[in-house]
Amino acid sequence: NLYSLNAADGKFLWKYPTDGGIVSRPIVYENNVFFCSEDRRLHVVSARSGKVGWTYYTEGKIYSSPRISDGHIFFGSEDQDLHAVNVTSGRAVWKFSTDGPIHSTPLVADEMIYFGTESGSFYALDFRGFQAKRAVTSSPIMKGQAIYVASLDGTLYALDAKSGWAIWKFRLGKGTVSSPVIADDYIFLGAADGFIYCVDMRTSKEVWRFKTDNQV
Repeated sequence: NLYSLNAADGKFLWKYPTDGGIVSRPIVYENNVFFCSEDRRLHVVSARSGKVGWTYYTEGKIYSSPRISDGHIFFGSEDQDLHAVNVTSGRAVWKFSTDGPIHSTPLVADEMIYFGTESGSFYALDFRGFQAKRAVTSSPIMKGQAIYVASLDGTLYALDAKSGWAIWKFRLGKGTVSSPVIADDYIFLGAADGFIYCVDMRTSKEVWRFKTDNQV
């Protein structure tokens, strides 16, 4: 179920059932809520009532979260395609086939789309590719001319947004599906070794690490 709660007091407003689990983060756009489900569908429901507007089917379960830009919704699926859907009509605009399931949430920046696949490839839609050694479940973020993304190969990568070349690499203790976050000149992310890392983006050096009791 997708739940709607009052932000002020937490009271229940409505819920909308799907036919599968929901890993995707919902996004609100023009009074509608867009989110994906393991039932292979992108769902669009009214933010006020929870009534369905339309759904869009893919050929695989969806763990990716939708991004909206220029009237299009972008998201990946286990069918190995990145889907672009018209935000108003719900019709497919195009699909881009890759070499593996897409759990990563795409980043849309400067008319480019960046995302990783579970086979370890990292794509920019000028079709230049970047190859990690393990799956890229982590969702990329951008600052300046650099894309930052982590992988199950135990590495945080800083990539040149135009060429896809690695600017620097930071080794984690183990692999990660965590998506990095940026604050000032620092990047934060967790890993399967149980640590949360703070890395200086300018020097690619570790600032600190915090030990948790389990995988992050």
